[in-house]
Amino acid sequence: TSGQWVFDVYGAPPFNDYSDIKDCVCALGLKDKVVFHGQVRHKDIPGILLSSDCLILPRGNSLQNKYGFSTKLSEYAVSGTPVILTDTGVLKDYFQDGKNCLLVRGYSAEGFLEQMKRVMQMSDAEKAEIASNAFQLAGRHFDYRLFTNSLSDFLR
Repeated sequence: TSGQWVFDVYGAPPFNDYSDIKDCVCALGLKDKVVFHGQVRHKDIPGILLSSDCLILPRGNSLQNKYGFSTKLSEYAVSGTPVILTDTGVLKDYFQDGKNCLLVRGYSAEGFLEQMKRVMQMSDAEKAEIASNAFQLAGRHFDYRLFTNSLSDFLR
């Protein structure tokens, strides 16, 4: 229900964006539902990831995001927590909606809201399955040990 959720925001957006976001949260009457934590200590990140119901990685459909791959996504995939992300660039080559993540088509607030509602309606077993599939995917494709030989050869 609407009374049971809290949206935790971590990191430090540019000051102007931060101000606009806080103003929007207040205007919508969500001040008690959206908590801005700012930067956190690196050692606290694993606990934050594990204690969350879901993790959200919004990436706009820019040229950089089309060809880039966020290292944060790899961290999220091994966290044991379901991930909501946009279907930007090469992500679709690895991530499948409902199997190892929840994909937002395009980059819209409505799309993110739809997927957040979807996570809230999932059973613990469904969330665990998606998180487990993401963890396995990360092990098969993103583990640095898979690339050490080719990187060493390249550097020689």
